[in-house]
Amino acid sequence: MADEWMDCLHLETRIGMNLQALGINPNPGIQAIREIGPATAMAYDTTLFDCQLPDCVITLSPGEMAPDLDEHLKQWECDCWCFITACNPRSQQLDDEANRERQRILGDVLRMKNEYVFDGVGRSASGDWYEQSFFVAGIDFLQAEALAIIFEQNAILIGQRGGPAELLFI
Repeated sequence: MADEWMDCLHLETRIGMNLQALGINPNPGIQAIREIGPATAMAYDTTLFDCQLPDCVITLSPGEMAPDLDEHLKQWECDCWCFITACNPRSQQLDDEANRERQRILGDVLRMKNEYVFDGVGRSASGDWYEQSFFVAGIDFLQAEALAIIFEQNAILIGQRGGPAELLFI
């Protein structure tokens, strides 16, 4: 248990530094990590995020740089991005039909205001879990966070061109 909390402390430190670099106050997210607990927080941190772009699939990992994605962002003239789902609110498993409907609604909302919206999949490294998601280039972090709140998500993955992908816990 002590190791789990130590890993979580390292996670909080990394997230705090990366969010501050993006101009985001890390304190609410760090509090959210403590509320969901270290096991759930670490599960989010080890998730792989596959972005299905028109010409390739790019896998993002929290805390890691993504130079291939940066090239696409430069081409699209976008600085910020997010990876978001509407599935399984607050990590509570819903049936496939309910998740599909939630995803359909989120996709419609995202496409109303954003030009670069692509399908994605969040998945465990072991492959025993996955969630349909969206990768959105050019979305404002506040808009992404607001959608995460509306769709009752514990976290989203965000980033800025030239920087690492990072979890924003809600």
